[in-house]
Formats: sequence, C-alpha cells, structure tokens
Amino acid sequence: MLRITAGLLGLLIVSPAFAETRTLPVEVYLDKAKGAWAGQMIGVSQGAKYEFQSNGKPITGGIDPWAPVRVAGAIDQDDCYVEMTFLKSLEDHGLGITPAQAGLDFGASQYELWHANKFGRNNIRAGILPPLSGHPTYNAHADDIDFQIEADLFGILSPGLPQESNKLCEVFGHIMNYGDGVYGGMFVSGMYAAA
Repeated sequence: MLRITAGLLGLLIVSPAFAETRTLPVEVYLDKAKGAWAGQMIGVSQGAKYEFQSNGKPITGGIDPWAPVRVAGAIDQDDCYVEMTFLKSLEDHGLGITPAQAGLDFGASQYELWHANKFGRNNIRAGILPPLSGHPTYNAHADDIDFQIEADLFGILSPGLPQESNKLCEVFGHIMNYGDGVYGGMFVSGMYAAA
C-alpha cells in the first residue's frame, strides 16, 4: 500500500472548482486511510446481522448497540476481503495494472462469492477476461451492486483525485460488473476521494 500511496501522493492534487493545487502530507493521508478502513470494517461488521432483513420493508425493531469485539467479523465480509485482493494486485502490478492482470488475480481467489462477483470469477476461470467477464452477455448480474460495495479502496488510494480513482474503477469494476454496476462503484469511490 505504501508504494501505491507514494505514487498517488507524488501527483499534485488539483481541485478544478477552485483551480488550486493542494498537497496532502503522507501522515495526514495515512490517518485518513486508516480511518476509512476502520469505518468500513465497523460498518460491515455492525450491519452484517441485519443484511437481507429489510427486503421490501424497513427494520422497525431496535438495532443492537455497537460492540468493538464485532470488528473481528469484518474479515469475513466480501465488502472487505475482495478489496484486499484488489490491493494485493495493485501492490504486485502497480498503478499500470491491466484488466487481465487484475482479473487473473481475482480469478485465483478462493473465498466465497455471490452474484456478479461469482459470475465474474467463474468467467475468468473459463477464460473470459475483463472487461467481458463483467459484460451482460456473460454476466447475468452485470448491474448488481457487487463492485459498488468494493470500490471504497480506490477512493482511499486516490485522495483528492477522483479521475485517478475512476481509472482504477475502470480496471477493477469490469471484472464483475458493467454499466450501472461500475458507475455505482465510481460514485462511491469518488466520494472517498473527495473526503
């Protein structure tokens, strides 16, 4: 992660709305990145118990108070472990990673997957590489939210650089999604980059 961080921080952060150049000290960036990861881990481990309980209806009962011991469950959430595969791919191949490199790394994963992620990985294992592995012709779940729940990483790695996070989303998002399935991830990643 440090190699990627150093590479991205080596770029100037430009805010087109104000046409100003800003810099972000590495220690400030690392603090924000750790906070983003912690927030994501806390959110998925707190919310896991309620997943799929509100299909078509609100949860009207009480929500359990947060207990720090729950954060250990984040490692079992696809929101986190898929991103760890993406991060490892970036560490191995750098920011110039190709869709094929990212896809093959994802295809080699052994953890449980569902919907667009599962179809994308199965496609890769069958020799259908990104971007086709996420295309509706080959992936019945191309518009699902799989990439949206995994795109946080690219905004975290691209502070103030939403165009850079979008480039990474183009590479990784098409592993399992296409169209709206990728655009949702770009939106989430862009919010992280802006924050």
